[in-house]
Amino acid sequence: MPVNPRINETTVQVLSSLYEHSRSFASDHGREIEAINNSNSVEVAEFLTRVLAEDAARAARCQHLLEQVFSGEDDFLSGLAESSTQETQTPTVSGDADANLLRP
Repeated sequence: MPVNPRINETTVQVLSSLYEHSRSFASDHGREIEAINNSNSVEVAEFLTRVLAEDAARAARCQHLLEQVFSGEDDFLSGLAESSTQETQTPTVSGDADANLLRP
């Protein structure tokens, strides 16, 4: 049960689920992505490398937010807003403009 009374159990469940998904993506698909990176599909390799980095950052942010929930820190909601702002700022892929079509 969250220590912070402003945070409900549904919030914790969603953050936990997102954390698990983000954390497990690389371990579930790491070998396939490594094979793509070693192929001559540069645009796909760049895209997948960026996805892995974003998932790692998302998992770390979720973990930090969950730690705040259970420690009762008051800046959880501001941290959540900061996190969602960072995730919407997707960098562009250098190189071929068609690579930008691969963006989620």
